[in-house]
Parts: sequence; C-alpha cells; structure tokens
Amino acid sequence: MGEDAVGHVVHALDLGLQVPLGIAAGVLLLLRRAAGLFVGAIVLVNVVCMGAALTAMVLWGADDAGTSAWIAAPFAVFWILGTLRAVAFFRSGLDVAGNQKQRSRLSRSRSA
Repeated sequence: MGEDAVGHVVHALDLGLQVPLGIAAGVLLLLRRAAGLFVGAIVLVNVVCMGAALTAMVLWGADDAGTSAWIAAPFAVFWILGTLRAVAFFRSGLDVAGNQKQRSRLSRSRSA
C-alpha cells in the first residue's frame, strides 16, 4: 500500500465524513436544534485534533525537505482559530450550566 492509497483514504474521510458532519452541525445550529450542540461539539474537537495533526505534519515535512517552516502558517492559523472557537463554545456551555444552578438556588430561596 503506497502513499497514494493513504491520500485516497484521507480524502475519503475529509469529503465523506468531516465535510458533511460540519455542514450538518452548521444547519442544526442555525435551526437552533439541540442536536446541533452535540454535533457542533464533535466537529470542534475534530477541528482542534486534526488542526494540530496537520500543522505538525506540514512542519515535519518542511523540516525534512529543508524548506521554510512558514509553509505551515495557514494550517497553524486555522488550528488556532478552531481552538479559540472550541474554547468559546465549551465555556458558553459552562456559563449556561452555572446560570441555571444560580437560578435554581435563587428560586429555592425565594420560595422558602
């Protein structure tokens, strides 16, 4: 199995799994469906992991070929932006959970 076969597997995963999952997450989030939060979380974790892997792979390849490491800059930018979005997304979930706990405490204290 050569490098060409590996490339086909990567393209199949990108176009057959990640792109449709990303589109589905976007549509579900726009429609404000609860499943959108679940699928969106999966996509964001995937973006962070794949971004790190791709950035490292391009950096390693550039070093191996003796070319500039700046070739990995676009991958690093998308990885950093994806990581920032993932942090914001998961923090917003924590904020919502914290606000709900605070509201339930307030409602209990008012009813007592």
